[in-house]
Amino acid sequence: KAVTSELERGKIVIFDIDVQGYEIARSKVPKSELTSVFITTPSLSELRDRLRARGDNDPADIALRLQNAQEEMERLGEYDYFIINDRLEAAYENLRSIYKTIKLETASRDIGKLIEIWKI
Repeated sequence: KAVTSELERGKIVIFDIDVQGYEIARSKVPKSELTSVFITTPSLSELRDRLRARGDNDPADIALRLQNAQEEMERLGEYDYFIINDRLEAAYENLRSIYKTIKLETASRDIGKLIEIWKI
């Protein structure tokens, strides 16, 4: 309900959700109000290395996460954008560019409101 309220106010709402969360969002938010971004590592081996480097995952957990990641990659085509997070700064700039695009698209939908404001 809070999300719907913010969308109605013309706000951009950002979630960090997994593939299952995206499915729920798609079922509840109109496509015209939803933009999706899939962020991933450059490769499965890079993901494995990152998970191991954290040091807080046991091997069985890592294996399960890698298997899930492979399955989730099959759904990449369902997203509006994807970002390969190989360099944090570059990935962040890509995400900012997508945000700016969404902001411009949102503004263009408000043209009717602007025209009404300018009427005498």
